[in-house]
Amino acid sequence: MCGAGGFNGNDNQARIPVTDLVEAINLSFDGDGWCKIPGGSRLFVDPLAGSNVLVGAHDWHPASLTQRLISTWDGGAGAGVVYKDDGAAVDATTLKSGLTFTDPVVFVECGQEDSGNNKKLIMFSKNVMPQVLTGDGDKMTNVAAPNTDWGDGNYPAAGIRLSGRVLAFGCTNWPHAVYGCDPVSHETFNGGNSFATDIWAGEGEYVAAIIPFIASDGSTRIYAFKYPFGMYWLDLSDVTSPIAFKLRDDIGMAGPLGWCRAGNDVLLMSSTGSIHSLTAVMSSEDLSASDISMQLNLRKWLKANMDFSKLKTAVLVHDDIRKEIRVSFRTMEDSTANGTGFLTDLRLQNPRIGIEKRGEILNVLFRRRTVSGDYEICGGGADGYIYRFGQENRNLGGAAYTATFKTIDTDLGFYDDKLAGEEKRFDYLEATMTPTGSYPFAIEVYIDGVLSETVSMPLGLSGASVFGTATFGLTTLATAGYFSGKSLTSHKVEIHGRGQTIALRGISAGLNEDFSLSELAVWCQKSGTKGTD
Repeated sequence: MCGAGGFNGNDNQARIPVTDLVEAINLSFDGDGWCKIPGGSRLFVDPLAGSNVLVGAHDWHPASLTQRLISTWDGGAGAGVVYKDDGAAVDATTLKSGLTFTDPVVFVECGQEDSGNNKKLIMFSKNVMPQVLTGDGDKMTNVAAPNTDWGDGNYPAAGIRLSGRVLAFGCTNWPHAVYGCDPVSHETFNGGNSFATDIWAGEGEYVAAIIPFIASDGSTRIYAFKYPFGMYWLDLSDVTSPIAFKLRDDIGMAGPLGWCRAGNDVLLMSSTGSIHSLTAVMSSEDLSASDISMQLNLRKWLKANMDFSKLKTAVLVHDDIRKEIRVSFRTMEDSTANGTGFLTDLRLQNPRIGIEKRGEILNVLFRRRTVSGDYEICGGGADGYIYRFGQENRNLGGAAYTATFKTIDTDLGFYDDKLAGEEKRFDYLEATMTPTGSYPFAIEVYIDGVLSETVSMPLGLSGASVFGTATFGLTTLATAGYFSGKSLTSHKVEIHGRGQTIALRGISAGLNEDFSLSELAVWCQKSGTKGTD
């Protein structure tokens, strides 16, 4: 059955369920089947000119009827710039220029501390004095009252919003510090009721991420993670005497954007590249119980593909509409942008993994409100474009991309133990699918690990659609339109060859071509027997 499983990185195929895949590139699981990952359209027609890399973006709503995209681009040392769009061009207004970006860019919404106050957006990045955009202004300015620690080469790398305060962290000179603003003035980090405290100074290298999380008792707890290891609970109930409790020393994080909320949990990327459930981290002494990537046998694949020296750039974002977690990270072959990521589908009890690899377009991921009021995932990298993902097309900015999957080598013993270890003659391949178009779909057939042939499977309707003539009461489902364009159909093609095991590899490379497979079945018979099994 297609769709029950996703990518499984276990080298021992005998331990991989037949429902899982050993290859799942640009694959999604819509309708609980195997499908080509949805496409991406460009948010703006024209790219940003020059050699610019997107390093940060935020969907900014300074007022209820105003929507802006704030984006930061790195053109080299001293050439970093912050833009505000006008709906037609990403760089309509230059908010700040002459910046040097070396670390991820983090945006924090704040302001409106009192009646009549504007909303504000604070931008943090390690080599930049925190910048403030007030309302729908046309310039960013330095925060009004920075902490006296902050100066050239020593600015906070990131920040978060916690109730009435903005917290900043990640300074070079005091890497274990957390700075809190005055709750009545979110730009005030010096004086008033602002504070600064350290989290177990001298232990680990720096505070990498801070995650507010609603604990089981209903209160919000602040969990701080250091690089490379260290997890702490920061008690700020009395800011004149903050207390940091150490929770564990076997997990840490590398960067401030390597986590996201997903329902009543938080998923995070550890400093070793593993994906963990925060709820499970807190509830079990055994860290393997929270390690989703280990449970899905992703560890070896991650080690082979991830540039661990750039782990600080990793980004996690939750797509609530599609119930997916998108993860992006810098790969060994990409020097300027995160070129590879993976999707964790959360719609079944067991997560399913698809690897996304469509070019350097994942350096930044962020949520953006659509005109209909829901949210979409957007992102970009080193090509000057920002993309809207999850689109119904099957192209990326007008360009084709390839989706592939490969099943395990199986002797079909899972279906009938009489077939296990026996030589078989393979006769037919049958696919049950939702029709997606009139174009063919290539399936490579591997017998005993060797490519035997490539067959073409049609993806359109075959004869009458399922339920098409079935009458319930006085209504025919096909004429009622309930299954319009979504009717299941089956196609059978002849295959050839003898052997003990068979594996199938599907390939969809054409522009706007899609597939949606529900089941794959192999018709065979044991050598020396008559009839089809």
